[in-house]
Formats: sequence, structure tokens, C-alpha cells
Amino acid sequence: MYLEAMRIRKEILGENHPDYANSLNNLAGISCKIGSYENAEPLFIETLRITKEILGENHPYYATSLNNLAGLYFATGNYEKAEQMFHEALRITREILGENHHDYAASLNNLAVFYSATGNYEKSELMFLEALRILKEILGEDHPDYAASLNNLASVHDANGNYEKAEPLLIESNNIILDQFGKSSTFMSEKEREALIDELAYNFDRFDSFSLCCSVNKSLMFEATLKYNINIKEAILSSISHTRNRILQSGDSAQISKFYSLSGLKKKISMANEMSIDERNKKGFNLQSLEEEANILEKDLARSSKDYEELLFYKNISGKDIQSKLEENEALTEFIDFRYYEKRWTDTTYYCALVLRKDSKHPELVKLCTLDELSKLLSICIDEKNSYINSIETSKKLYELIWQPLEKHLSGINKVYISPSGLLNKVSFYALSPDGKNYLIDKYRITYVGNPKDIVTFKKRGTEQQS
Repeated sequence: MYLEAMRIRKEILGENHPDYANSLNNLAGISCKIGSYENAEPLFIETLRITKEILGENHPYYATSLNNLAGLYFATGNYEKAEQMFHEALRITREILGENHHDYAASLNNLAVFYSATGNYEKSELMFLEALRILKEILGEDHPDYAASLNNLASVHDANGNYEKAEPLLIESNNIILDQFGKSSTFMSEKEREALIDELAYNFDRFDSFSLCCSVNKSLMFEATLKYNINIKEAILSSISHTRNRILQSGDSAQISKFYSLSGLKKKISMANEMSIDERNKKGFNLQSLEEEANILEKDLARSSKDYEELLFYKNISGKDIQSKLEENEALTEFIDFRYYEKRWTDTTYYCALVLRKDSKHPELVKLCTLDELSKLLSICIDEKNSYINSIETSKKLYELIWQPLEKHLSGINKVYISPSGLLNKVSFYALSPDGKNYLIDKYRITYVGNPKDIVTFKKRGTEQQS
């Protein structure tokens, strides 16, 4: 598609045209994404030449072209060229747009990433701090780009082994992302929601990795890890489509009108959250007023729609709410899986579990196994004699991987709520045995939940039925 667009633009507009340069740039970007840097380099160089010739060197597009080519040289290890071009792009952006501009902050960020990756943490930290200050001023502290900047600064401290400084930045960044996600995802289509979750996977995998390897304040980190995992599961398994259909098919015109009004407000809030403070002011968007209006309308809709009331109740369930509903003999085991990051991305995916009890000061994060270790056991067809169902040896190995590490956290527990993840959805936990004689079903009553929040709704319904 990009090749065809480039051919058409070259044929109709000629080579010295901004649209042709844009096609070259797009194709170069795709080549970089698939690691074809040798194909991308001449495309970026040609883009830079055309941009310089048409627009001159003192133009934002020329600075962007420099940044793109610098990024390629950075990725291919040509650090001298990369640093030179990043600096030149920064200088041009500062001279044209000034220092209090989003593009200048982005250019600072590019150079800061470069310095962090090449071990110059002092320079990197200073540049990330300056980018953070600018973004806070022009975007506000609730903007996704401000959250990303917090994450970038945390990455420098992480790389430098300064986990005390990295941890609060990661938590703040994650809270902003979750807050924005919660505000925007409810009224998204399933396709839009899935795309957003995929986009945020990088942040969440990094957060899980830090929580596992580098936590300083385990109480804060493990609570935050549980919080975002249950909220992401909620988004994946969201029943908003069911709720929307029930409201629209109710025949209640007032209820339907409220739903559409709320949907429109939520979309407007989502748009406003992506804008700078200046852009909001120019368009007359008062974010606080919009959110207050949405909250009032949401409560009003919940009063008139039982379905929406339940959806709103479910959305607001917290880790503390779940813990308060557990009995003394009960525990939650929330399984998670994530690609592991330690200074850099690895090829390892870990499976872990968050264990929560009534008497816990905080959830416990327990490392279990890798995806490769689990796949070896679960790739055996269930009907084969050496599957974990039919083989004592295989069952023991699986037990040792995914349950034995949890046992010390389940002392005095005889009922476990299990929320599986990834390949663990294939496992019948009842059938796990350490010796072929004693099975989990003999020791625990196991209840499967799609989301730990379901524990609260189960207990609520039980109480309502009893009363």
C-alpha cells in the first residue's frame, strides 16, 4: 500500500514534493519497524534531502526528518551520527518553536533516550526532567504524554539501579494511564478497546517486571500491580456491549437519551484529554466541568438502569473491596503473565501470581515459571498417557511449577478463588497432584473467576438473596 502510494505521488507530483517525501518517510518507518534498516536508510536520507530543498533547514519538518534518521542510526549503533543529528534537531526545534512546545519536549526526549541507552545517565536525567517540566506546563498532569514522560524518567533511574526514585514515578505514570483508560474505554468499541490495550501492553509489562525484580515498597507496588491487572481484565471482558444493548432495547426513551448523552460526553472528555491546555482553552473545553457533568449523568443513568448501575458498581470495585469480602479461610490467586524487562527487553515471558488473603497487609507477588517451561508441559495433548492428567510425573512437574510456590502463602486456607491467565486457562487445577495420591481438590475448594472483582459481586448477590 505504501509502495503504491509512493509510486502514484512520484508519478503525479514529482520527486520534489512534500507529499512524495511523506510517502518516502512512511515507507522508511515501516522498514524500521520490521528491522529492515538497510532499506530504510536511503529512504530517510532522500526524505531529508527533499525536505531541506523545499522547506529549508529551519523548518519543523526538517527537524522531524533529522530525528527520524538519527533514530535509525541510534538503532544500528552509529552513535556518533545519531547524537549529532539529535542535537541538530533539538537546536532547530528550539529556534523555531521555542522551549515551551510539545515538539521541543519530544526532541529532548529523543536525545535523553539516546543518552540513557549509551550510559550517560546524568545527561539523560536532566533532559527527561526538562521534558517533564514542559509537558506538565503545556499539557497538565493528567495527559498521556506526561505519563509517558514520567515512565521515561523512571527508566533512567531503573537503568542506573536507583529503584527508590524509579518506583514512585512508575506508580504515578501507571495511575494516570489507568485513570485515562477507565474514562475512555467504557464507551469504546471492542476493536478500539483491544487496540488501546495492545498499545499499553508495553507499559504494563514493564510495570510487572519492575514489581517482580526491583520493588522497594512492596505494599505500594504489589497493590498497584493487582489494581491495574484486575482493571485490564475488566476491560477485556467488559459487558458494556451487553449493557448498551439492554438499554437501547428497553424502549425507555429517557434512558436511551441519557445513554447517548453520556456516550457523547465521554468521547468529548477523551478528546480533551489528548489536547494541550492551550488547545482546550481555544476550543472552549473545560475538562473539569465536562467530567462533573459526566459523573452527574452517569449516576442519573445508574438510578434508572439496573444494568448500568451494576456496570458502574463493578467498575469501582478495588483490591481493598475484594480483600474485605474474603473470609479468614479464603484466598485469591490472581495469575498474570508478562514479557520480562530488565534494563532491556528480554525474550522471556514470566508467569506469576498475586496472592491476597483476609489477613494480608498487601498482596504477595510470587514468581512461578516461564512461558517456555509451561508450554513444554501443556503442549502434550490431554488424551496422551504422558499428559498432566494421565501421568503422575507430568502432574508433579506442573504442580511444582504453578502451585508449589504458592503453598507457603496459603497456610490455613481451604478455599481459593483462581483467576487464570494465558496458558493457565487450559489447566484443571483440581487435578494437580504432587505425588499422584493427594490432589488439590482434596485440600482446597477452588472457585474460578474471570476477574477477582467477581468475588465482590458473588458475595453481594448472596447477601441480597439471604436478605
